[in-house]
Amino acid sequence: MKATSKTLPLLDKMTEGVLKKFSPDIVGITATTPLITDAYHSAGIVKEFNLNIPVIIGGCHPTAEPKKTLEECPQIDAVCIGEGEFTLLDFVNNKPWKDISGIAYRENGKVITTPKRDFYPDLDDLPFPARHLLDRNRYFCLDSYLVRGYLLRGTTMLAARGCPYKCSFCQSGQLASSGNGNYVRFHSPEYVVEQIKHLIKDFGIQGILFAEDVFSIRRENVYNICQLMIKEGINKKVKWSANLRVDRVDRELLRTMKSAGCIQVVYGCESGSQRTLDRLKKKTTVQKNHEAIKMTKEVGLDVEVNIMVGLPDESEQDLLETINFLKKARPHRVNRSKLYLLPGTPFYEEFVNCGKIKNLRTWDDLWDIYFATDFTFANIPSAKFLKLQAKMDREVTYPINFVYHIRNNLRTAPIVSFRYLLLLMFSLGVLSLPIRLQKVIKKIARFTRVRYIFVGD
Repeated sequence: MKATSKTLPLLDKMTEGVLKKFSPDIVGITATTPLITDAYHSAGIVKEFNLNIPVIIGGCHPTAEPKKTLEECPQIDAVCIGEGEFTLLDFVNNKPWKDISGIAYRENGKVITTPKRDFYPDLDDLPFPARHLLDRNRYFCLDSYLVRGYLLRGTTMLAARGCPYKCSFCQSGQLASSGNGNYVRFHSPEYVVEQIKHLIKDFGIQGILFAEDVFSIRRENVYNICQLMIKEGINKKVKWSANLRVDRVDRELLRTMKSAGCIQVVYGCESGSQRTLDRLKKKTTVQKNHEAIKMTKEVGLDVEVNIMVGLPDESEQDLLETINFLKKARPHRVNRSKLYLLPGTPFYEEFVNCGKIKNLRTWDDLWDIYFATDFTFANIPSAKFLKLQAKMDREVTYPINFVYHIRNNLRTAPIVSFRYLLLLMFSLGVLSLPIRLQKVIKKIARFTRVRYIFVGD
């Protein structure tokens, strides 16, 4: 949860309470870029509790910026670069820091970076995530935002790690370079299915999202997982979803997934403009986007697509092509977002080097200045960009998404469906207003309980 001025005191007290109760010997923190400032704050709370507790931070952001992380937060003692299971094990076993691979730390006022750690090849050696330590009421509650549009008690899991693609907006390439050896690795089908059985038995899970970047990188692995799901009867107990690429699927694979209980797939289509796809280094085509969506719908699976706007060099024509693409393809759900630059991505490096991003006081500026405002990296005036974005939401995103939620919950959760119907009517009305009035209502919505408006859901 992103801390705010209202939630921060409560979170601070909760953190202090855990420290007092547990009295840890070491504290590990993980952080993405949007949460790095909160991570720094948490590290400060730890040091206030006990200055001698080593604070280790890991995650995508510190991996991309290990030196800056240590420079910006003196309360952090070391950075775990890349995957952290065995690195943290070295810490807790009190191994000398100079002998721990894949970390950065301070020594005599200088930042020392040790040699890269090898990516651990045998993922099945790792235990299941310690989900029993989580708050079940919070992490396993009924909601419709895991398997989008379906009210289920669910969780995420991984059948593999790593992605071989290097899209311009994604940190995958940077993460792949954080260690030695094969970054893309796979759990065995037996491990995956045993974990699902554990989730059903111990946590009452009804829905699962396979959260790796591309579920079908190794096609035969997907087949074997699905066949084992069917054999164990899991296909009758759990509904699941997976992230896929449009060029890594075929009709037979999709049919097998459906037989195994899959009800929804998510494609990173990103744009309906070929020029934009090439700029993103997606290594795919608009035509393949169309073909994959059509084929998936024919098989009987729901289709969610990820779309980004505000992309570098994006023109008005590119955005109109994306709107027309969505109208023609008619996916069941559209996850429309604005480009958020992340350290370690090719886009971030490009814009820092050319001076388009500069004078960042804190990492929060990436959100506050470049994402949450009218700013756009597109080659479109801000006012025009906002009109085109509103046009996309009014004509495509909101009608598709709200109708999807209404339809899927009508029988099992009619109150939820009715709420989405009201939100659809209200949202379409707001999106028909002049941009200035839309902005005023959005600001009001952010500070009230109307938290489902303007999120494309």
